Amino acid sequence: GYAFLAEQSGCSRVAVLDHYIWSLDSEEYSRIYNDSIKAGTTPPAPHESAAWNSDTMPTRQRFDTARQALKSQVKAIPLDFMDCNLAEVGAWDITLYLGVLYHMPDPIGALRRVAAITKEQCIIETEAMFIPGHPEALWRFFPGGELNNDATNWWVPNIRALVGIATAAGFSSVEVLRGEPAKDEHMSDTGPCHYRAIVRALKARER
Repeated sequence: GYAFLAEQSGCSRVAVLDHYIWSLDSEEYSRIYNDSIKAGTTPPAPHESAAWNSDTMPTRQRFDTARQALKSQVKAIPLDFMDCNLAEVGAWDITLYLGVLYHMPDPIGALRRVAAITKEQCIIETEAMFIPGHPEALWRFFPGGELNNDATNWWVPNIRALVGIATAAGFSSVEVLRGEPAKDEHMSDTGPCHYRAIVRALKARER
């Protein structure tokens, strides 16, 4: 959706890179997920379930249908970003890394690859958390699907850790667009409290 909006806003070259969601039969996985929850067990990761088919990519047809309906020129890049040759992806002025970071077993390795293909800026949106009284950089680890019964949820940073990992990965500066929410009566006094964070990670301009 963001790719189509970018194209409609005047971007001359836009692409979507995916393989994970496209390889999943979403209806079949929904059934597997619901059956697991009813049985009181953690659902299998999508790529470890019977709903996974990386050869046919059954869900890519949703993108292809939207692309055709919109008469769009948005390019599809059906690659595994963590394993592919980045030369196949190319370099982009702006990259969007939305809802992905906390699914990465190696988040700093993932962001280094994002930085490598980003020429100007990257918008990173992710699950985030904070623990009252602990402003230091922290990551919360979920080894077995404890977060939302999703076995692909691994690491959740606080805002200082998110800024820190982006600079460690190769971005020159980071601007927080959405940080910790204001405390309300539903938040724990001891935490951790979860929310969605957004930052803009910038690359140094070449002289």
